[in-house]
Amino acid sequence: MIVTSGADSVEALAKHFGVGRKQVYRVFKSHLGCGVDEYRKLVKFRNALNHYRAAGQHERFTDLALAHNYYDQPAFVKHFKSITGKAPRLFFEGLSHLGMADTYWTLQ
Repeated sequence: MIVTSGADSVEALAKHFGVGRKQVYRVFKSHLGCGVDEYRKLVKFRNALNHYRAAGQHERFTDLALAHNYYDQPAFVKHFKSITGKAPRLFFEGLSHLGMADTYWTLQ
């Protein structure tokens, strides 16, 4: 099993698993239902979300953006909006943790 921050290149994954780049793209599409870039985007989002929740919601968005390799805070905000349709502050305000699983829900 490989644990990733979502920043691994296709070349690095191909080398790790001993397959070609095209095979990596095919496996992502067939098993995950998304491309490598979309998967990276979701992993980056999820890591930032988990970090924010673990920090007890006291983390500044600038610090969170830098900790998760966003270029700057506006890039972080744009990324969150592209996934959630909301600015991070609005998204996190309505966020609820469901049960014991690693599942979250936000109110519309």
